[in-house]
Amino acid sequence: MCWSLAVLLIVGCASPPAPSTPKPIAQRLVGKSQTHIRQCAGQPAKEVPYETGVILRYYKEASTFVGSTTFLEGSQHMRHRGCWASLLIEQDQVTGVEFEPIPKETNQIDDLCDEMFRTCVP
Repeated sequence: MCWSLAVLLIVGCASPPAPSTPKPIAQRLVGKSQTHIRQCAGQPAKEVPYETGVILRYYKEASTFVGSTTFLEGSQHMRHRGCWASLLIEQDQVTGVEFEPIPKETNQIDDLCDEMFRTCVP
């Protein structure tokens, strides 16, 4: 009887595994070829040699109307938002990805960073 109760308690406390969340786009770029990245994201803004590879740097800026104020609200200086993406390419494959929001104080990486590579991942 005690064993039956113990088994019921253990089974009752067990929960099904949590559904897997999809990997962010940055993680899904790792392993893609340099050729694939250039075909789907276009030419990078910069190419920086790095040890045995290269860093491809892409930049995307938000529309100038995003975050702007209307004429009646007065003249308020609005900072441009953007994202720098750095892809480390070693042996023709992406081995590292870093997204850097602009301005840095936002500490927010939003869809703007993902938009650059959305067509690169299924």
